[in-house]
Amino acid sequence: MAKLTIDNPHKPVELQFEMQGPVFDEGLPLPLTIKSLECVQGIVDRSYLVLANKNRMSAQERSLFYLRSQGIKRGSLLTDFGLIFSAVQPALPIISNLGATGVWEYAKQAFEFLKVVFEAKKNGETVTISQSGDGSFINANTGSQTLAFDSCVFNIATGSLPHYEQLAKLIAPERVTDMRLGEGRSRDIALSLNDRSLFELPIKIQEEQHPIDCEIFEFDKYDGTGRISVFDAQTIPKGEYKFSVIGRQDLSDYIEAMLRRHVKITCLEEIVDHPLVGRKITGLQVLNVRS
Repeated sequence: MAKLTIDNPHKPVELQFEMQGPVFDEGLPLPLTIKSLECVQGIVDRSYLVLANKNRMSAQERSLFYLRSQGIKRGSLLTDFGLIFSAVQPALPIISNLGATGVWEYAKQAFEFLKVVFEAKKNGETVTISQSGDGSFINANTGSQTLAFDSCVFNIATGSLPHYEQLAKLIAPERVTDMRLGEGRSRDIALSLNDRSLFELPIKIQEEQHPIDCEIFEFDKYDGTGRISVFDAQTIPKGEYKFSVIGRQDLSDYIEAMLRRHVKITCLEEIVDHPLVGRKITGLQVLNVRS
């Protein structure tokens, strides 16, 4: 795949986003509609942020860069978007040499990259991602093919993956059966029923027990799940993790633990072999908690 060449970076980008399925027969369910539109905005935001070498969108940038809907049609969720770059070009760091077209083209490449590596992973192929000697390309090798992408595509793909995961979770035969985003009627970015589990990876429970110092900051007493913050310098890396309680434990111990800033747990890791980051902890199974 050749390095992207944008002939006219400031050409207007007109997109169409469509979702189809039985859930739209009686109208547009607001929670689903809002979530899907937020994901679409998040996908183009991530392309912009990586290309601009920024971590988050400032209030000024948001006022100058956004998707503008021309209205939503019934029968499906169908809307025409304009990808807006304000005419006040110097205010945006990448507008002078990239523009809306460049942001969109890189977003498309990132989706293509994700489809290639996750489809290969689901098919049991070994995925290897490497960087070219000069750092300008990444190569995705699936065993059956090797594709080259601009180096920034990896970061765009990694950052936009949560949005694609959320969109895929909306797909079900009784709800949403197809969604697409592209210029005109094209399916530049598209997910269907066959893709609903594309980003779901098999979870393995590790046998090694980990005594961990942490804080429980969220807990649901009805299903025995929650979230914890693991402190630094332990066998499980510092960060926030979801967890579930194993067995018939007294859940009141976990409710009381939320009143403390520091508790100890013993847990098992839930891990996946992730095509982008390798070994990844997706959650913890907790054997006990104590103060």
